[in-house]
Amino acid sequence: AIVYAEQAVAADPNNFDALTLLANIYSSTTRDTDLDKAEKLSQADKYAAATLVALKAATKPNPQMTDEQWNQYKSGAESQAYQAMGNSRRKRIMRWRSLRSPIRTQ
Repeated sequence: AIVYAEQAVAADPNNFDALTLLANIYSSTTRDTDLDKAEKLSQADKYAAATLVALKAATKPNPQMTDEQWNQYKSGAESQAYQAMGNSRRKRIMRWRSLRSPIRTQ
């Protein structure tokens, strides 16, 4: 999915569906043990931010779609972008908190 979404973004940098997909994949599949964790979470944030920018300039893809349907669709994509940002932030904070925790001995 990552390869196809990146190809879609390369073909159209304003493809907010592909941007949203990439943001969510990177933010949800990155693990604390990944050596490139910071890079992956930065990628997720970059794609999520690009989604929000692309949505502002997006036009209705289907003229038969009502304005209400279009606004709901855009709101859903916006929510997914913010969800990806939240996942990235949570993963950064959880790692930081675990580093601060005292070592427990039994």
